[in-house]
Amino acid sequence: MRELLLNIAKERGVEPTEFFDRIVKAKERFDLGIRCPCDKDNKERYCISPLCMSDIERDGTCHCQCWRKK
Repeated sequence: MRELLLNIAKERGVEPTEFFDRIVKAKERFDLGIRCPCDKDNKERYCISPLCMSDIERDGTCHCQCWRKK
């Protein structure tokens, strides 16, 4: 999971924050795949989704603060 997310991030031009490893562990523990652990019922919100990218552009980080602008 960790490497998959880092590869996607590299393609999208974002980087992980200091919370990245903790969030990846939560995703794995609760078998969330790439869905956001903070908003797991929202199918539009997953790691580096268009919704998360709009958060990053607007706020500098995504909703769960896993990703930020480079």
